[in-house]
Amino acid sequence: LLNPQGLPKIVKEIDMGAVKNNDKGPIIDTDGATDADSAFLTFTSVRDAQTLATQLTNDSMGLMEYRVMIDQDGVITIHAFAPTVYTSKVDALNALEEMDKDTSEHVNSNGEATHYYYQVTEQAEGSNTWEIRMYDIFRGKVLLGDTELGGTLLADREVLSEKGYYATEEDLERDPDAAGKRGVPYYIHALDTLANHMANTINEANQLDPSIIYRTDEEGNFLDEDGEVTEDPSQYVLRSEYSDYTGGVLLSNHPNTNDANYITARNISISQNWDNGSFRVVHSTLPNAPTTANDNLTHIYSLLTKNQMFQPRSEVYEAASSDDIFFSGSYQQFLTDHVA
Repeated sequence: LLNPQGLPKIVKEIDMGAVKNNDKGPIIDTDGATDADSAFLTFTSVRDAQTLATQLTNDSMGLMEYRVMIDQDGVITIHAFAPTVYTSKVDALNALEEMDKDTSEHVNSNGEATHYYYQVTEQAEGSNTWEIRMYDIFRGKVLLGDTELGGTLLADREVLSEKGYYATEEDLERDPDAAGKRGVPYYIHALDTLANHMANTINEANQLDPSIIYRTDEEGNFLDEDGEVTEDPSQYVLRSEYSDYTGGVLLSNHPNTNDANYITARNISISQNWDNGSFRVVHSTLPNAPTTANDNLTHIYSLLTKNQMFQPRSEVYEAASSDDIFFSGSYQQFLTDHVA
């Protein structure tokens, strides 16, 4: 692995003449040896790559400028740029032809670059400015979740990646303080927790125990209209004292279903049967309840305002501290303290 102490040694082993003249120069593996099938270096930090890029720029004596580029997957590439910027692509191509450089891509069966090659590249889409770029000097993988970054790059990375209480074991291995840092993923998970927890609470409160509302025999087996034992819920028969019962799932993961599994802030919906009137809010859990009874409405309201226990887990996500209660309070307090 590259490290601050090992950089000078590895840089010295690079054939800088090959880098400048592109004589199908060597690829440097993690041990500093040349190997046409090993196109990737592993950087322990972005700083290592920047240090190497600076060293290469200095050693090129002004012929090329080496820049560290990082894509969204965390892959570092050190690219070489010619100092001259061209306002015409034709001029850039002519200059490249005069340089007599190899412009053909060289990759192995894994799609990895095995030799240096040059191409004319527009600096930015629509900029109409062009430069000669050398691919691929070095490529490597770096974990952008580490603490080696600094300044605005670190701040931007944390905004885009930090999960706060929802940090995984892997996150904590990279950064022991990850659980205390909140970025976009944290707020996404927090909203999912709020939606999932609230939906489960409402749905559960709007459904009574089947053994209470449906006819059963002495052994507790459900009966159909003919008084026969059945295991098919669609054949269950309501007891006379609950003949008006219309409870069921009110909130689902899609408006065309009654599926209450895996509800998130993104998919929470009015259930299909609530929308068509098959399910309604259960106003009372009492047998033969009068139309004015509202004990269950009061119960549901109390659940929405009372303190709840929140854990950094759901049906679709589990954090390193999934069993820990990170907040106790009402839904409104959770929204104010952890989402707003």
